[in-house]
Amino acid sequence: MSSILNALKKLDAEKAARLSGQVEISRAILTEKPSRSGRRMPVLVIGSSVLLAVAVLAGSMMLWHGRSTPSAGKLLANAPQLPAQPAPVKATPSPQPAARPSSTVPATPATVVTRRPLAAVPSPPPLPTPTAQAPRQTSPTPQRQVPTAPISKPLPGPNAPPQTPVETVARPVPAPSAPHPHAVPALRVSGIAWQKDSASRLAIVNGQPVGLGVDVGGATVDEIFPDRVRFTYKGEKVEVGLGRSSKDD
Repeated sequence: MSSILNALKKLDAEKAARLSGQVEISRAILTEKPSRSGRRMPVLVIGSSVLLAVAVLAGSMMLWHGRSTPSAGKLLANAPQLPAQPAPVKATPSPQPAARPSSTVPATPATVVTRRPLAAVPSPPPLPTPTAQAPRQTSPTPQRQVPTAPISKPLPGPNAPPQTPVETVARPVPAPSAPHPHAVPALRVSGIAWQKDSASRLAIVNGQPVGLGVDVGGATVDEIFPDRVRFTYKGEKVEVGLGRSSKDD
């Protein structure tokens, strides 16, 4: 409180000096020393208050922690008590019965009985062991062959006509015939321009110039010769000469 009062007094003095325009040197010297001590006092007060607050906070935390965590004594008291194990019993040796004195009984002399030897009975003679009989070999009985009667052919009657031998003649299979000329479309070759290069050959068929592979009326030009043209119609080869037609007989 004294430091606060000194600070207030100093502020009042400074204000009065500013207002008057003059500063009293004696008052300034006197007030300068308490101002330094006044500056130190707030620091000490603040430091002590901080330490006090820290101590109070630490004490409250310790109290709260002590309340929240049960003590070791309470834990031991609340722990379930295990049943006490019985102490191991030492096995006491059982007293052995005292050895009784053995009563010695005098042995009575054994009576020896002598038996007469029996007459030896003759053993019966051993029976002969039956020998295994060898299997008899049975000879196979010959089978009689019954003669088969010959198949008798019916005799021709007096009025029966003589039988002529039947001869089997193999009929040749007819070869696939070429398409009938009337089935081939009308193809008339009126001119041929033959060259060594097959791709350059031309033929005038039905008034039109055609080359190899051209289709004319369903027939394809297969080959062009100097004097004839060969067509392919439905898988068959048909050749038509120069100046002739496929319909010519």
